[in-house]
Amino acid sequence: NITSWTIDIDSHIDRGPPTAAGKPGPLQSTGTLVLDKGSGAFEEFPYQLEDVRAVIKFHDDNLVVESLTANGADGAKASITGRLDGLSTGAEIDLRITCADAPIDERLFSAFEPAPREALELLFDARSARSLNAAGLLPDANALIVQRQELSRLSDDEANRPTRERLQRSISAGPFQLGGRCGFEIRVYSEPGWGKPVVVTGDVRVHDAGLLFARFPYPLR
Repeated sequence: NITSWTIDIDSHIDRGPPTAAGKPGPLQSTGTLVLDKGSGAFEEFPYQLEDVRAVIKFHDDNLVVESLTANGADGAKASITGRLDGLSTGAEIDLRITCADAPIDERLFSAFEPAPREALELLFDARSARSLNAAGLLPDANALIVQRQELSRLSDDEANRPTRERLQRSISAGPFQLGGRCGFEIRVYSEPGWGKPVVVTGDVRVHDAGLLFARFPYPLR
């Protein structure tokens, strides 16, 4: 659902040859829509997008999204490709929404249906993060200072190697921050015909993130 945009349309309408009975041939339309400066979200996966730019081809009531690029939150670059066939008879929809690097935030969570959203919220449990932070149990900047000091005091003896490696890993990971970045690829599909269910499938690939699983809130970086 695009809520604002500028659009250029190049269309061609012609009529086919008459039938054997002498009736006029059917009208056919083809063309291209070029959309710019759009803003909105796809209804079945409502991840809010800005600066939408798209090239869409049409032939009668069939649409092909040749390219659609847009910005999500915090510089995320998203794209949509696919097709909608038979708009006048209940379109078959086959679209793919991809983003290689998006922030793990409320905008992303709210784009999912309840079940996958709940799964993501369990992995990034804000309530547990607040509780652990209030108790001073999350590795913050002050904790890393203490770890650097501890590391500097350790000798190079082989017996200290596991401790040194553990401290180096923790220091390299940096302070714990719930959330982070991820990539996602979502397919939105519906069989042709009115009233057919729209099926949303896909995967989310988490990278460079801080996790807290609600059922076992041990901070992972």
